[in-house]
Amino acid sequence: MVLLFISVAGSGQQYRWMTGGGSVDLLNNGIIQGEWITDMCVDDNDNVYCLALVGDYVLRADTFYMSQAFNAFSGDNWNILFFSYDCNKNMRFAKLIDSRASAHALGLEYNKGYVYMCGLLSMENKRFGYDTLLSWYNPANFIAKYDTLGGYKWVEFVGQDNLSTALANRAYGSLSIDGNDDIHYYLSMKSGLQFNSSIISQTGTYDLKYDVNGSLLSVTHLQSIDTEYVIEQVALDKNTNNYYALFTIEVGT
Repeated sequence: MVLLFISVAGSGQQYRWMTGGGSVDLLNNGIIQGEWITDMCVDDNDNVYCLALVGDYVLRADTFYMSQAFNAFSGDNWNILFFSYDCNKNMRFAKLIDSRASAHALGLEYNKGYVYMCGLLSMENKRFGYDTLLSWYNPANFIAKYDTLGGYKWVEFVGQDNLSTALANRAYGSLSIDGNDDIHYYLSMKSGLQFNSSIISQTGTYDLKYDVNGSLLSVTHLQSIDTEYVIEQVALDKNTNNYYALFTIEVGT
């Protein structure tokens, strides 16, 4: 993975610095290979925050180093690296997020002193750095909150710890924040996942709205073009709360 910083001065762009990192794993799962940054955001003080997919062994990124991931196994599963730099290339913090099987980093947003992320952690032993360890097996899609120093605040998983949740999970999602500071987790699901006491998922895409404390406020089934299409990215206009969504056809269909 590579992070490139370019400043805009006057009428042109100016190269400032570049950094990188990753693991020694080949990460060839038969479909997609490699390590890369999946999303990034910037706070009010020009600090940059990134989510990256990395491997299991010899994990390096500037001052961050781990000889192996918490759940290192065969070297062909992704883990999530959540990290931050200031605008002068000083690493501020880095945290490894992983579970027993492959992870997916789906979205990252900054809002009013906090950073929110969403992703997927498969199977048990879900680790958010050294901050928390969760033993749930079936829930995989999550949303989490950190402060700008990397301080862990909370994490919420979607669905109950049962087989129906495991069968409904998909690694397609995006994150945005509206003008009321509510967090929207746009998530493509299969059928059978119980969001709350009254709503069970059908195959399609949902808008899960959370407040800043992680409470689920509402679940909205979005109008889908076709069940083969899954969410990739969402941009939300905070003035109107209108959203613009990018869908793609699911890999393998």
